[in-house]
Amino acid sequence: MTRTNKVLVVVILLSLAFVMIHPLRAEEQEKRIPILAVIKESSKDIVSVGEWFKVTIRIVNIGNDTAFNVTLKDEFLPSWAFNITGKTTAHWDLIPPNASAIISYNICVINGVPSVMSLGRAMVTYYDRRGVKYIAISDDPNIRVVIKLGEKIDWNAVWRDFVIQEGLIMSILILPLIAIELITYRRYKKAVQRK
Repeated sequence: MTRTNKVLVVVILLSLAFVMIHPLRAEEQEKRIPILAVIKESSKDIVSVGEWFKVTIRIVNIGNDTAFNVTLKDEFLPSWAFNITGKTTAHWDLIPPNASAIISYNICVINGVPSVMSLGRAMVTYYDRRGVKYIAISDDPNIRVVIKLGEKIDWNAVWRDFVIQEGLIMSILILPLIAIELITYRRYKKAVQRK
């Protein structure tokens, strides 16, 4: 056996010994990332004005690693149309693989006409163990608002709300114009008196 062959045999034996000592495991080859699925559901599909129902947001870690610093923010719904009791935001330090977190709140349509209304999307921000940021967004559930037959509509309240809303809009738009006209008139009056 030549010297080159002996060196080659030693290298091969050392390589085999290294592989035997440090075998690659399947989980070391697999990339580990958290994957959060966000499901937003309504307890009712059809509601009437003034009727309460529940909104549930479920976050499920379908990935193979833990999600850290998980923050949920549900879409802001206007207070003139909806009354909400409960929290629409939440935070969890971690959600391990195959685990879930749930948040629920109650909601009531306080202003509406027969139509389909959107409940908006929930957004979840989270990080993996390396500090990489991820964002997951839910679907956008809709509800159908109906007026039940025989339901009494308080038209005085409807007109009162309309007048209040229009009064506020007019105040916001017209009061500054009146103030400008008043200031201009006073300046004009002072200028005329000086002459």
